[in-house]
Formats: sequence, C-alpha cells, structure tokens
Amino acid sequence: MLIFPFLSMGEVASNEESGLKEVLKKEIEKVESQINDYEKIITSKKTEGQTLSDEIKGFDAQIGKVELEIKKTELVLKEVEMAIDEREGEISKIENFLSQRKILLKEFLKEIYKSDGRSFLEIILLNNRISDFFNEAEALQNIHNNLQIAFGEFRESKKNLEEEKEAYEGARQDQLSLKGLQTLQEQELKEKREGRKRIFQITRGEEKKYQELLKEAKKSVTEIKKQLFILEGMSITFEEAFSYAKFASEKTGVRPALLLAVLHIETKLGTDLGKGNWKKDMKVGDREAFEQICKKLNLDPDLMPVSRKPSYGWGGAMGPGQFLPRTWLLYEEEVSQLTGHNPPNPWDLKDAFVATALKLAKAGANLRTYEAERKAVLIFFAGSRWNSSYYSWYGNNVMNQAEIYQKQINILEGK
Repeated sequence: MLIFPFLSMGEVASNEESGLKEVLKKEIEKVESQINDYEKIITSKKTEGQTLSDEIKGFDAQIGKVELEIKKTELVLKEVEMAIDEREGEISKIENFLSQRKILLKEFLKEIYKSDGRSFLEIILLNNRISDFFNEAEALQNIHNNLQIAFGEFRESKKNLEEEKEAYEGARQDQLSLKGLQTLQEQELKEKREGRKRIFQITRGEEKKYQELLKEAKKSVTEIKKQLFILEGMSITFEEAFSYAKFASEKTGVRPALLLAVLHIETKLGTDLGKGNWKKDMKVGDREAFEQICKKLNLDPDLMPVSRKPSYGWGGAMGPGQFLPRTWLLYEEEVSQLTGHNPPNPWDLKDAFVATALKLAKAGANLRTYEAERKAVLIFFAGSRWNSSYYSWYGNNVMNQAEIYQKQINILEGK
C-alpha cells in the first residue's frame, strides 16, 4: 500500500509498540508449538488401544489444547486491537493532510482566478519593467505546476485513506469474529471438562467398568437413535436430525455429517442462545428484514426467538442455522424450491438444514474433500476473511465434530 513517507507505519508505531508486537508474535508462536504437541498426543491416543487411562489422557490433552487455543485467541486479539489503533492513527493523519491540501488548493485556485481575469496587455502595463512581467509569468506558471502537484497528492491521499479505512474495517471484523471464537472455545473447554468428569463418575476409575461401557457404546445403534440433538432449544433424536441432514445433502451434495457438525457448533454460539429479543438484540439494519420474514409467516416478531446480543457485538441470529435476517432473504427462494415450503421458515428444521447446506455448497463443501469442506466451513464463519490463520481452530473443530458424526452415521447405516 502506498503511504506518504511522513505517514508510514514505522513512524506511527512507537518503539514500545513495535517491541510489544514482537513479544506478541513470539508468544503466539510458542503457544502454537504447544498446541501442536497436544495434537500429537490426541492423535496417538486415537491409534492406541482404548483403556480408561488412554481416555483420561486423551481428555487431558484435549483440555490442555483448548486452554492454549483460548490463550492464542487472546494474544491474537491484542494484535488486532493494536492494528485497529494504528489504522485509526493513519486515518487521522491522512484526513489532516487532506484538510491542509484543500486549503492549499483553494489558495492556488484563487491566484489562478485572479490572473485569468486579466488580459495579456494588462499584465504588461501593470509591470514597469519587462523583467517584472517575466517574473510574474514565471510565478503564475509555478502556481499552475504546484496546483497539479497538490491535486496529485490530494488524489493519492484519498486513495490511501480508502485503503486505510478498508484495513480498519477488516481489523474490526476480525475483532468481532475472534470474540465469537472465544465463546465457542470456552464452550468446548466446558464440554471437555464435563466429559472427563462424567467418565470418572460412570466408571469410578475402574478399567473393567470402562471396557463394559465401551462395549455397549460400540454395539448400541438404538442408543444412537435415541440421542438428543439440541437445535436452538428443540430436542430431537439423532436419527431425526440425520434425516433432515440427509435430505439437505441429497439436494445440495453437502455431506450430512458436515451439516450436523456445523449446526451442532453454530447453535451454541453466544450466551443464552435463542432468548434474545429482536428490538433489543438485533442490529438496526436487520430489523426490517426480520419483520418482513415474520409477516410472510404470519408470526409475531415479538414472540420469535433470536440470539441474544453478546458484550462485543450484535445478536439477532434466527433458528437452528443461526441466519441473520438479511442473509436468510438471500437464500429464501432457493430454500423454498427445495423444501416446498412457501415461504420457508428459518425456525423450521428442514428449512434450516437446507439453507445451511446451500450456503456451504456455495463455498465448495459439495466437493466433499477435506480441504474443500474445511474451506467452506471457514467461509461460513468468517466470510471473505476465511483464510486468516486466526480462524483455524473453528475449521478444525467442525471437521473433528463431523468425524464423530460420520462414525455414528456409519453405525446407523450398518457400515
């Protein structure tokens, strides 16, 4: 990006800030190395024989890994917040420069206007000596030249200002997404700790009881069918959820296990999910679309659940797929064509599965390769900023959850 020398990033950032950036970078690299170590332990426990000791060590490794992921996200957030401060400083400097150039341009134009109002003869007559005439002519030429330079600087500064504002908005979006990521990571940490505790409660630390539990888990197709799958405050069996995922998969090509994994994670996003109010928790720009959706469905908007506004942004996401109202409208017609529901309902499970599948398919998930699915999941979460390393945890977590669901699907289908 082209910036004037006196507006360079190096001069905006103090020595102290530069040092802090380097410290943060090294700390992030250290945490990433520790995360990789835990990942190796988790992978090794998957391939070893299953014992109670292995199960506990696996849980401990997963808990340690998530704790480090949370620490990494906190460090990255500090980096992003520093970038936001720097962008604000750059924007302020460029705006001041533009203000000064406007004044200068105005003065140049005044001078040119005055000179343009006089004839060639008048200029000669006003100067007693021929040298004075040439001096004035040269001065006018200099004004014209300076005017061109000032215009060029003004245009370049306007371009730089737009680039800085775009970078600023990107950093702000990263800030919001990272805070959402923290919420998901904290939820996973809670689940892992509860899972470890539950294993001890059931087995009482006895290997024999653990092996009996493992044996039951492997043979119990019926139990999988009875599992509760929580979707936006609604309890359904895994078998029922799978039927919706399978329908959406047949229409879009997106793997059922991936759909189940995305919805499993998305419906836990935020705190007290599904208990928000559109007038209080929804961004103003989405409210008109929300009223439009409810009107089509003959629903009272005051009675329809949306995600609650968190401390760092806006809520207002609807139904199992957690679609924002304006985003839902983009998929409404296609969902209707596939499900036969006219209009489709974001709180309806079938419609929500299909809408989620369409969004993932648009991002390439229907190719069904690991890389394509992971990329689609990251686009689902972070949009155009999907390729940032900040969000790798989200992509990995969804893919791991999809693997779990795929195993359960394989059992249901007798594979």
